[in-house]
Amino acid sequence: MRERLVAYAKRRWAEGVSNKALAIELGVNRHTLSYWRACLNGLTVARKTSPLKRVEVVVPGRQRTLTLRGPHGVRVDELTLDDVAELLRKLS
Repeated sequence: MRERLVAYAKRRWAEGVSNKALAIELGVNRHTLSYWRACLNGLTVARKTSPLKRVEVVVPGRQRTLTLRGPHGVRVDELTLDDVAELLRKLS
């Protein structure tokens, strides 16, 4: 379907129709249409979306602990940010 829309859009662009007018005509977002046009002109390359990444919501003011993992399986749990900073100072 997208290929057919892009082929139609190419004809309309050649006729001088603006992206905004064409987006309304096709019922697509004008930014999407601009992206398709940029891809056609070699200005950008369609890319795969990145996988979702796990995030943690942190409440400000709450002390949280960190886990330090090192090479060869070294693991230290329950460190505060101050503990990690002190450890890095000592190891430097």
